[in-house]
Amino acid sequence: MIRMTGIDASFLYMEAPNSPMHTLKLGILDLAGARGPFRFERVLETLRAHLKLLPRLRWRAVPVPLGLHHPVWVEDPNFDLAAHVRRTTLPAPGGPREFDELVARIAEEPLDRGRPLWELWIVEGVQLPGEGGPFVGFVAKVHHAVADGVAGLEMLRRVMLAVPVGEVGEVVDGVQPEPLPGRVSLLGAALGAHLRQLIGLPRLLGHTAGALLRMRSQERGSELRPPALFSGPRTVFNRPLSRRRRFARVDLSLQTIREVKARLGCTVNDVLLAVVAGALRRYLRGRGEPVDAPLVAAVPTTTRPPGRAGGNHVGSLYTSLRIDITDPIARLRAIQRSTDSAKQRHEALGGDLLARWLEFSRRGPYRLLWGRVVPQLGRPPVNLVVSDVPGPREPLFLEGARLAQVASVGPLIAGAGVNFTAWSYVDVLCVSVLACADAVPDLPVLADALRAALGELQAAIMDEPRA
Repeated sequence: MIRMTGIDASFLYMEAPNSPMHTLKLGILDLAGARGPFRFERVLETLRAHLKLLPRLRWRAVPVPLGLHHPVWVEDPNFDLAAHVRRTTLPAPGGPREFDELVARIAEEPLDRGRPLWELWIVEGVQLPGEGGPFVGFVAKVHHAVADGVAGLEMLRRVMLAVPVGEVGEVVDGVQPEPLPGRVSLLGAALGAHLRQLIGLPRLLGHTAGALLRMRSQERGSELRPPALFSGPRTVFNRPLSRRRRFARVDLSLQTIREVKARLGCTVNDVLLAVVAGALRRYLRGRGEPVDAPLVAAVPTTTRPPGRAGGNHVGSLYTSLRIDITDPIARLRAIQRSTDSAKQRHEALGGDLLARWLEFSRRGPYRLLWGRVVPQLGRPPVNLVVSDVPGPREPLFLEGARLAQVASVGPLIAGAGVNFTAWSYVDVLCVSVLACADAVPDLPVLADALRAALGELQAAIMDEPRA
């Protein structure tokens, strides 16, 4: 048994039928250079050979009786690789629209808690406009309790190792895991974990008091502070979530984003946030909605120690998306100042403080908070989530097939019906937009607004001196 960390378990506690907490990794392989024709059976062989490098994909979450502690990970004694791999074919013409509609449907369905929390869809019939092929797509659905964005990237890299099947190492199908732990074993281990937590509580309280003093000292006299939770306005996409989803991808030029970054002396993340803000301003105005107040965005940030693999090591910054500012450069500058302030607060508190307190979280209070209390407050904790994960800078290959496109998709959280997740790959920043279908029925309009917002910024910097 391996006890889940509090932050891993929190993604299980937050999950509800209308808000599944899985992430998606999707991509399209160009089979032109592949070693032999595509065969679905070959996919199973390749995965089976690589599973030794991905032990978490064999782990099953087992809850503790009465919810007395976080669930534990155990090796699934009934693991069946074939039960996790699905096969489907896109309807003609098999282009981006059909692929994105499939992704939306896959995103709607929660994962089965009775087995390891992942599945892989192999998508045939894929066509890329203007390119050769043949192509095959994949959509990997992995619960957020298993991996955050950085860990997900590492898992993708391990699967895409340029190692022929048969040279990866021992195939793990012959492993005979132990039976699932019984009630007495689970309760005994939970009691021991509670005692260890209580022993460490005084030290955590002292650490927290010191962090709060550092934050107060750092913010004393500062004119700008990060936005408070629940301070954003209620927008058309801040509503109770339905089960239905819409999905769209937008490829943005990394070269253009880096030009804006260099000219204005900011970060790629600052540019992304400004592009999202510009798109939301354009979209909301088009729907006749007010844009006179900044939105509150949750921006996940990694707290992963060097060399630490798997699981979640992530915190959140809370920044203002200044949709109330007309000028695109002034908008970016204001977002940059707010984000810098959020980073300073995050550093003052310490990146792992929230994770340490989440060790004391439990399923019941968590579900009460997110399922009943938050929806009754009238305003969402945050308006939306914007995530940016730096991806591979060099092309990845799987047995000779080049990964032509790749993207990542984050989940929706209670009250926030849209999520922007950006993942860079070679010279493209792919921004995935997942939305509640009832909140954003016209998602392509919002997706197109991202391109327009970047073009607006690119035009505006022509007269701006380099920072």
